Amino acid sequence: MSNDTIYAKIVALYFLISGFVIFYHFLSEFLKTPNAENFYMIGFPAIIPNIIGIGLLFRKSVFWYVAILVLTVYLFIFGVLVLPVLLWESLLEF
Repeated sequence: MSNDTIYAKIVALYFLISGFVIFYHFLSEFLKTPNAENFYMIGFPAIIPNIIGIGLLFRKSVFWYVAILVLTVYLFIFGVLVLPVLLWESLLEF
């Protein structure tokens, strides 16, 4: 196994563990106050790191390309659509 493969597996485990931690956090929030917003938050933030982690574990397969696609779409949505709106709202508060 090359160093590149070892590093990829370490990063994949990091993404998988963080995805499960995020999932557990939002699941506990949903169980405290069950509403639609908390139910939506169970899956969406946790699925992104898990898809990336699975893609890194199974490199050079379909999972790898799906992980790259999901990461690209996620970064586009956050960087182009969400972040400017958050910055604009914070500037309006001043």
